[in-house]
Amino acid sequence: MTTYDKKELAMKNASICINNSIAACVNIIKISSIYSWNKKLENCNEFLTVFKTTNKNKQTLVDFIKKTHSYDTPEIIEIPAVSVDRKYYDWLISQTSNVKTKS
Repeated sequence: MTTYDKKELAMKNASICINNSIAACVNIIKISSIYSWNKKLENCNEFLTVFKTTNKNKQTLVDFIKKTHSYDTPEIIEIPAVSVDRKYYDWLISQTSNVKTKS
């Protein structure tokens, strides 16, 4: 998962990942974030973006986020799936099995 400052960029990058089979699904949720950056307290709206992908595609996704993100230091956090419904897992695999690396 990562956060974006603009919904348009989150949507664009989500669409590219889906169209290139890097991710099977992307959730985009508007959130409020409070954090310290360069010794200054920040309070802003962001878009939490949860990419659903496989271990096989993880590095491709990380590389894509780093290459296309607007932040100098983007949040990139992996949440391992401990338990996944079998039908959903099969769908996820089918959607991400033909990765196209061009973005």
